[in-house]
Amino acid sequence: MTGNTVTDPLYDGIGFSTSTNTLLQDNTVSGPGRNGIVISPPFYPAPTGSATITGNTVTGLGSGASAFVNNSSGFAATVSDNHWPPAAPEGPYGGTPAAVPGMVQAEDYDTGGQGVAYNVTFVNGNASSYRADGVELDNTADTGGGYNLGWTSGGQWFRYTVNVATAGTYTLNLRVAAPSAVTGALHLSDAAGTDLTGAVDLPATGDWQTWATVTTHVTLPAGRQTLTLDQDNGGWNINYLGFTAGSGSPSATLAASPGSLTFADQAVNTTSAAQTVTVTNSGTATASITGVTAGGDFAQTSTCGTSLAAGANCTVSVTFRPTASGTRTGTLTLTGNQSDNPTTVALSGTGTDTTGTNLAAGKPTSESSHTDVYPSSNVTDGSQGSYWESANNTFPQWVQVDLGSARSASRVVLQLPATWGARTQTLTLGGSTDGTTFTTLKSSADYTFDPSTRNTVTLTFPAATQRYFRVTVTANNGWPAGQVSEFQIWAS
Repeated sequence: MTGNTVTDPLYDGIGFSTSTNTLLQDNTVSGPGRNGIVISPPFYPAPTGSATITGNTVTGLGSGASAFVNNSSGFAATVSDNHWPPAAPEGPYGGTPAAVPGMVQAEDYDTGGQGVAYNVTFVNGNASSYRADGVELDNTADTGGGYNLGWTSGGQWFRYTVNVATAGTYTLNLRVAAPSAVTGALHLSDAAGTDLTGAVDLPATGDWQTWATVTTHVTLPAGRQTLTLDQDNGGWNINYLGFTAGSGSPSATLAASPGSLTFADQAVNTTSAAQTVTVTNSGTATASITGVTAGGDFAQTSTCGTSLAAGANCTVSVTFRPTASGTRTGTLTLTGNQSDNPTTVALSGTGTDTTGTNLAAGKPTSESSHTDVYPSSNVTDGSQGSYWESANNTFPQWVQVDLGSARSASRVVLQLPATWGARTQTLTLGGSTDGTTFTTLKSSADYTFDPSTRNTVTLTFPAATQRYFRVTVTANNGWPAGQVSEFQIWAS
């Protein structure tokens, strides 16, 4: 292609994307709307091959435009004896470094072109009216309008010349959009290539134009300097980088919810059901947890471990076991490097002395079977005259009481109607926390109900904390069935 003149083109003066072994000689481009001579212009495929570009003239370039741009890494261009302005050196967009603290618009990357101010693998931006280089800009729907940088891809980078007012640690607010979460999306580096932020993960915002702010921190010296926004993994857009001064170093803050726990009345020397506290790190740094303790008559188990990432949460389960009656208090304490160290939760509960209380009174019951009008509910109704009787001539039979929650007991009292004649029943006592799996509390033995002792027998055993207590009857010499009128359970 030789001897052509291109005047005032709307976009690039001369562009090619499919030619190989091309000679481009003695052509003239004046007043291009974008760049002068471009290999692989926006929206066109990147060619492979080579070209000799010599004796060409380019004049009337606009601000930020280049006489020659090669956007294809697989294309070799030999450029010599052309007549056009030298490539612009790297410098701040608009001529003045962006102020820090302050906002740096992503589209205001430095001037200087490909390989100097930025590195991209392709160009297909929609904002040529703002930047003439075809870099991937788009009209943003974010608050404030303007443009955003898009079409991100691993290995691309953009440089920004800034002027930092005061040396120190700054909060860096990245305004980003990403349809899906991106792990290790980007990092910020200085002119020496030192990573200033570490890998920054981006959350899913749901759409290319649905925006969120991701916060990290960066420590900068004072004065003019060049920062590079390195794209490590693609799949996101960025609108701006906001630097805020005086925020200090990243820190952890632990918040506990609820801030206090109150337990219902609990029998002395018995353990309550657990209540849960959720601990959230609402800070900007990982919390190192050195201790989780519960004081007083309270105990805890924790999922928090030794560290908790920023934004993460864990749980602490707290139980209450009063050692005396009356109001009991304590404190759940989390210690570590959090800014609000220690983090505390107030604990309180009331201990009750129930050694003189029948825990089974009025509680629900169940049975293996019953005869006629003698159901198991009679064994907790407080009347020795009513009773449970199982189906006749079939052993074993059982009756049980549900205390509603696990309670500690060491004594069971069984009665038959006081006016009945003496009889002996073979009994086993079991206990369970779930109503399915039972532990033997008292092994099978013969117990005699005698009117001289008001037909009452007592079974004692080592203190056991159970919700369900079951009496199993395997023999009765007074009647061919299991029989109980009162089933009393007494606390330890």
